Amino acid sequence: MVKRKGQAALEYMIILMIGLVLITPIIIEGNKKISDLRSTTAALKITETLNAISDTSRLVYSQGVPARIIIDVELPEYINSINITNKHIIITHETERGISDFVETFDFNVTGDISILSGLKKVKVEAIYDISDKVWVNISEIKRIY
Repeated sequence: MVKRKGQAALEYMIILMIGLVLITPIIIEGNKKISDLRSTTAALKITETLNAISDTSRLVYSQGVPARIIIDVELPEYINSINITNKHIIITHETERGISDFVETFDFNVTGDISILSGLKKVKVEAIYDISDKVWVNISEIKRIY
């Protein structure tokens, strides 16, 4: 039997192609799992941030003016907006699957501003009076730590 030089190379190429075909679904599934893990981690960070802000806001409101507490919160990437108005805090987060809203509702009025930049932030939560001498809670970012 006469062997041609190209036959061995062709056999190696066929074996390599079969290996790539078998490993491709594993790589795709792994990427999906990593993406899901990132989304879950981001959602947990947002929920943790909302819980910290809401617990602190309720404490400050119950203490009244001039109560003030500074907390550290961490925001993940891809935050579209943070709205702190009336009796709600709404954080809008964008994932590969779409946009998610995380909402916290209060029995009292809140106001404030926190930037959408990701990272660790110092946030001041303080009780203030509005024009009609009602107590509000102001939630504002002092500075971004990193």
